[in-house]
Amino acid sequence: MANIYFNDADFPDMKNEYVLWVDIMGTKSCMGSSVRTSSIFICKLHAAIIEAKTASISVYPMMDGAYIVSESEDAMKKFINKLFCSLSNVLINENVDYHKFLIKGAIAYGPVIHGKDIPRSCSASFTKDQDYVDNILLGLPMIQASKGEKMAPPFGIYCDESVRIASKEFAHRWYKWFSQSKGKSVKSAIKKYFEYSKAHYYEIDYPLEKINEHMEKAEQYFS
Repeated sequence: MANIYFNDADFPDMKNEYVLWVDIMGTKSCMGSSVRTSSIFICKLHAAIIEAKTASISVYPMMDGAYIVSESEDAMKKFINKLFCSLSNVLINENVDYHKFLIKGAIAYGPVIHGKDIPRSCSASFTKDQDYVDNILLGLPMIQASKGEKMAPPFGIYCDESVRIASKEFAHRWYKWFSQSKGKSVKSAIKKYFEYSKAHYYEIDYPLEKINEHMEKAEQYFS
């Protein structure tokens, strides 16, 4: 059995970046009803992420979600706008209620390390699988964004205090990515989604109290 050795003397300094966590709402319940349907939702999310990604954006996929990282505030803003606009169009244009899904996210700011920036001199094991190491992301903003996502409205972005302090674009509790006309269309589509959910809450394993909570958040966010 090989001994695991890590040379922490060569471990790089962290640098401050914007970290977004975005995922699909209710994947666990949806997967319990249909693995195929939930898997299609997940693939649509990742297809939209790929289309929204630019050279200044790093992506770390995590099944029904992803961490999105960038040093640039403007690049992160443009990514969010494109991703959420694209997936809101999917929601608006889907005619089958059961095939609709919602996303939400949260953004934080602070020190992170990308696996690609960890010197291979830190560990001989890291030289054996470059792709594996490149998929590592470390840092407190990951935790802050993951926790903050629970406070985000449907199709909305919650801004952690760390990013509200550091940023002009993300200076408020919720970042709003939509125009007035777009907001009306998305709000209407979300309302229809929740009407269906209320009528089938037991079947889709979506508690009424959660539906009401998410409806209220969406109402305020898109008002």
